[in-house]
Amino acid sequence: KLAGQLVDPIRPGDFNQALMELGSTVCTRSSPACSACPISYQCRALLMSKGHDTNNKSREKGTNHILVTDYPMKVAKAKQRHNFAAVCVLQIRKESQPNLWKMDSDQDVFLLKRRPNDGLLAGLWEFPSVLLDKHETDSRLRRVALNQYLKRLLGIDVMKNCKVIMREDIGEYVHIFSHIRLHMSIEWLVLHPK
Repeated sequence: KLAGQLVDPIRPGDFNQALMELGSTVCTRSSPACSACPISYQCRALLMSKGHDTNNKSREKGTNHILVTDYPMKVAKAKQRHNFAAVCVLQIRKESQPNLWKMDSDQDVFLLKRRPNDGLLAGLWEFPSVLLDKHETDSRLRRVALNQYLKRLLGIDVMKNCKVIMREDIGEYVHIFSHIRLHMSIEWLVLHPK
């Protein structure tokens, strides 16, 4: 509502540019020039500061004086957590072709799974993946976790109901979100259902 009153609907960029210019030249974080500010009469930080003294950079011990430079308040960033995942590029081969590199669009399919509609990366498609505990990151434990996940996802036992044509670790990748560092170990698994 306030933005609709302040911003010209025909040229909203002019307002945005003017605010950025004001912040970089007049209302700087370390030494705001409140007396030169054209909108200081609307400034809540200035109204809340005692005595409106923006030149006083120090506080007396034991006082709760509010200074203009206290705003905007910095929010402490949450510590980035590290998650680990096993990702499976699952290629299902309908015929047991001996030539691994020959792909036939009628015979080979890759499995993608849709993420839940809420949470991180909601509704996006991905290769099957499973989050791991930090102690499960070695190759053997990753494969056990992926086998269990694929059994739940597909309803088949990779080791009993399929011929494993190839299973190979193909690399690692780290995707950095604002609050998560996701370490992904990626394997390529080519199966032929029995």
